[in-house]
Amino acid sequence: MIINPNYSLIWGLALRKQPKISVIGVGYVGLCTAVGFASRGYSVVACDVDEEKIAKINNGVPPFHEPGLEEKLSESIKKGTLKGVVGQTDRVIFDSDLTFVAVGTP
Repeated sequence: MIINPNYSLIWGLALRKQPKISVIGVGYVGLCTAVGFASRGYSVVACDVDEEKIAKINNGVPPFHEPGLEEKLSESIKKGTLKGVVGQTDRVIFDSDLTFVAVGTP
């Protein structure tokens, strides 16, 4: 079993009341991850290069179908726990406590 040497730091951030989370890539895995955290009250920024996807997300409309996702996404946008941004990856990562990278592998 491999244990990350930063495990206590990561776990401590995860237990903080409101860690800032970023998700890079809003395909199926990225958006479901972002909405999952946001629907539980975490502050999440979802970042992607696709302006059309981000526009849909910020309007509460997922760019693909997943049962229950549209309702959770819409609620998260209305509550302000989820925001989509185009590009700005460096700033998004720098402003986050935890970053998840969910991009396709070439």
